[in-house]
Amino acid sequence: MERLRQRLGTYDRMTAAFAGALKDATGEDGPPVQAEIFNDARFERLEAEGRAEFAAQLEQIESELRKEGFLK
Repeated sequence: MERLRQRLGTYDRMTAAFAGALKDATGEDGPPVQAEIFNDARFERLEAEGRAEFAAQLEQIESELRKEGFLK
């Protein structure tokens, strides 16, 4: 059960980091980003932890999205 709890925590941090980064990258002029994780009371903490834990992956995703024209 503890391993499952840890894995779910990892997924929560990863989801919060990605959703937050995408929302920040699209800005106010871009399409609205909607994600259930934004409604989680722990979102800010999860996002901060996830951005630290998955910084390299987030940079790579953002780079690919810019290259494909999804982000400016």
